[in-house]
Amino acid sequence: MRINTINIQQYSEYLDTVDSAVFQQSKYHAKKFEHDGWTVEFIQASQEKEVYATCMLAYLPLMKVFKYCYVARGFLADYKDKDKLVKFTSSLRQYLKKKNVVYLETDPEIDLVQRDKDGNVVENGKSAGFLQLPLKQGYDLSKECRFCSSIDLRGKTSDEIFNAFSSATRRNTRTAQKYNVHIRKLNVDQLHILDSMEKETSARQDFEAMSLDYF
Repeated sequence: MRINTINIQQYSEYLDTVDSAVFQQSKYHAKKFEHDGWTVEFIQASQEKEVYATCMLAYLPLMKVFKYCYVARGFLADYKDKDKLVKFTSSLRQYLKKKNVVYLETDPEIDLVQRDKDGNVVENGKSAGFLQLPLKQGYDLSKECRFCSSIDLRGKTSDEIFNAFSSATRRNTRTAQKYNVHIRKLNVDQLHILDSMEKETSARQDFEAMSLDYF
């Protein structure tokens, strides 16, 4: 298997062909990484012209000599294909070793417990050499959200999407429409409005609010 570096345009063009791609894997997030002091690189692994995986690698220096590598929201790869995943991670391990990377962390959007068609637990990540960090409650601004939910909107009407919501969500939506609630964009100097609403809601519903610096 060969791992080649690609430029940001090639990476973005490939990203457009992947249905499961998320913002944290985009070129915009790459620019945020660079703004925050990270070094960003784009790679693609292939064998006999078949692409096994593509990803954005973000590096931070460790003790001047070594590096920490983070892959936001995981590789653009098929996590259900054990053989390909193991081959790719093995090649990636050698690739990163040459760059003095001593620690790789990633947080792919995959099921917490994966199962095959017969219901058996599948641990492809573990087979590829990954260890799952302990599950913790609360916010950690150095990490992405641990749990994500998503809705596939393809081929569905607005009524079908709405009817699939829980009864509480449908009720809240209708209430917002009844009271003519509107959503507008805020400028950076108006974020104190969002911060105030967040703190008020957290006090009422008993959850931990983020600080204004987070926004």
